[in-house]
Amino acid sequence: MSTAKKKAAAANTAIDTAAENFEATADMIKDGVDAAIKAGAEQAKAAQAFEGIEFPGRENFDAAVKAGEAYVAGIQELNGLFFKAAKDAVRFNSDAAKALSACKSPEEITEAQAKLAQSGFEAAVETGTTIGKTAFKVAGDVSAPLTSQFGAAYNEFVSKTAA
Repeated sequence: MSTAKKKAAAANTAIDTAAENFEATADMIKDGVDAAIKAGAEQAKAAQAFEGIEFPGRENFDAAVKAGEAYVAGIQELNGLFFKAAKDAVRFNSDAAKALSACKSPEEITEAQAKLAQSGFEAAVETGTTIGKTAFKVAGDVSAPLTSQFGAAYNEFVSKTAA
């Protein structure tokens, strides 16, 4: 194997190793964030200790608990998407670095850059769309219990005052 090929192989190995280290670190951080979210959810479940106990505003309390549960579930889902996007970006960038380092002429570099730009743009749009749709879904899920509870109370108030 020529010296240039050995150096290219060593560079590719270094790129792969850096990407793997980042992915492992991202997984550890995600696990920590997931554990913190889960601990918060466990605290919210403590509110269920009030199950079966009637008190003024119980409907509002129940709506708030449901909204909190939807919030925790949504944050977990978004958290997973963010970490997946970060890992995908690292893998894309490491593959791009290897592809560019394999080019042997300015024409190959230009062609590789154009392909990378196109695929990078497509990946960014797809990731942005997925995260955006999920965020809107989470917002709807969190607001639904509150909207139904407080919307119903508002409609009842308006109907009483209009009569």
